[in-house]
Amino acid sequence: MTKYKILAFFLIICLRVTSQEFKDRLSIKVGFSNSTQLWGYTPFSHIRPPEKSIQSIFFNVQYAQPITKKSDITIGFQTMEKGFRSTYISDFDPTSQFSQTYEYRLSYIELPINYIYHWKKYSFIGGAIVSYMWEDAYRFKEIDILKNNNKTITYYSNYSTPFIYHDRFIRWDFGINIGIARKIYKNFDIELTMQEHYVDYDKWKTRDLVFNECFLLGVRYTFLSSK
Repeated sequence: MTKYKILAFFLIICLRVTSQEFKDRLSIKVGFSNSTQLWGYTPFSHIRPPEKSIQSIFFNVQYAQPITKKSDITIGFQTMEKGFRSTYISDFDPTSQFSQTYEYRLSYIELPINYIYHWKKYSFIGGAIVSYMWEDAYRFKEIDILKNNNKTITYYSNYSTPFIYHDRFIRWDFGINIGIARKIYKNFDIELTMQEHYVDYDKWKTRDLVFNECFLLGVRYTFLSSK
């Protein structure tokens, strides 16, 4: 219920603000995120393969404060999902086949603060981001296939639950945010951003979960914008 209370509170604040100037500077962004695990502090560190990444839909609300004719300072509120997945398959024995998949699905609320420079139809984005993990889920799926005397027996297990040890994770995270945007139609921009985080948030140090790195592609709509 905590996530719904946070979202409801934020929406109520937005609806209570009636300033035309505020609405002119407000925008929303919806898009697709791909979140992976990085083994070091830089983009040149080892990144987990794509099949071990977590894909999800993200949502962002942003307020822009102009500081010059071509630049803004923005502050936003964002929700997204990160984590890790892995699959093991064994089919060496002709009489049996085994596959197992597990996932960590980690839900974050985030506060990105960026400097944006506008040039023609493009915008260049750079700043910092603070994240808080408000929910964690562990998903597990196993399939066992046994073949004997022309008969096939399948055992199937699938479940999702909050991780049993709630103190495993460091909840707060922070990092940098860089990206580029291009205006595509009137008040609509398409944005590509990358987030790199600097907290090794797994207290168990299992190496499944290390440093978050996320790639986000979305469309931003600016309300009543004259730009």
